[in-house]
Amino acid sequence: MQRVRALIERGATSILMTPRLRKRFRLVDEPAYVTTLGLNGQVMADASERRKTTFTIQYMEHLSPVQESQVLVVPMRAHDLVLGLPWLQSRKPDVDWQSGRLLPLATPGGAEVVGVDRVDH
Repeated sequence: MQRVRALIERGATSILMTPRLRKRFRLVDEPAYVTTLGLNGQVMADASERRKTTFTIQYMEHLSPVQESQVLVVPMRAHDLVLGLPWLQSRKPDVDWQSGRLLPLATPGGAEVVGVDRVDH
């Protein structure tokens, strides 16, 4: 298993990954046709050059891997992966804000499916 430093960011409108991480995992990408803006509103990448990928990730050692699709490949420095609003909406995580940890997530049937070790705040 390879570990990745991820940021959970409710202001991000997509799940984002760096080109470095895409290469590290040897993921195939394709055109995304979407302009990517940074938090300051500046264009990070024009629609004509933006790429997207799909990958399988295991958020915690005791949980099953899940597939994330429509992941935009964008240059970033601080984190290799940003889990944005779509991730929050689909996974509905419970956060223990005192410890800075995400609690394991559950499907409607109650089976745990995803989680991460730490929340950066």
